[in-house]
Amino acid sequence: LALLGAALTFLDRAPEAAERFDEALERCEAAGDGLHKAAVLSNRVLLWLRQGDVSRMEADLRRAMALGRELAHAQMERWSTFNLAEVLYMQGRLDEALPLAQRAYELGVRFFREHPVPVDALLLARIQAASGDEAAAARQLAWISERCPPESLPPTAIMRRLVELQVHQQTTGAFHATDWAALHTEADALASPDEKAEILLQATVIARRTGAMEEARAWLERAGPAVAEAPLWSTRFHALRAALAPPAL
Repeated sequence: LALLGAALTFLDRAPEAAERFDEALERCEAAGDGLHKAAVLSNRVLLWLRQGDVSRMEADLRRAMALGRELAHAQMERWSTFNLAEVLYMQGRLDEALPLAQRAYELGVRFFREHPVPVDALLLARIQAASGDEAAAARQLAWISERCPPESLPPTAIMRRLVELQVHQQTTGAFHATDWAALHTEADALASPDEKAEILLQATVIARRTGAMEEARAWLERAGPAVAEAPLWSTRFHALRAALAPPAL
């Protein structure tokens, strides 16, 4: 039922998907099956994402996190915590996202030390770079380089280069549009809609922080169509648009 709900979601059959998820949760409740209940809640996030319902998405992820802790299931807690941190980060809720990302990272280090993966550290680095903490973001990038085997790196390559670019340009205080254009061109063929939106919005942020206001407005304009395909970024987009609006006469 959890898989069927997800499949129906991707087929844009939302009412049927919702019914299957509800039925799955009812069966889990009746059987006292916390593990599958957590899995259903995690899968149902796809439906809320499709519908742009952030509050329900957040509620289901928090319930899955709690079940993961209750069951002492580190991977369940880790992934639901990671997903919630990323959702909050996309919305610009950095202060809320950071401790959750730190928790996901710590779970990964503690329980999966023999097989370290870069995604937890990279999410931390993305949040830290967006917050203007270049030193902390650089430490996470160094951890990835030192600890993660080469075969685990390719899926995160574009996002790693994004953080490297943020750290470098924020540290030097100079915005170089050609570097961002090269990253965006590469992402256009390989990245997800969310990753493309993130690159364009972060280029906007760095341009603004380094005083390149016209560049910032140009990159924000480019971000509009990308954010339309990745609506979790819309709050961040509109906040930037308000910040970059010319002063009223």
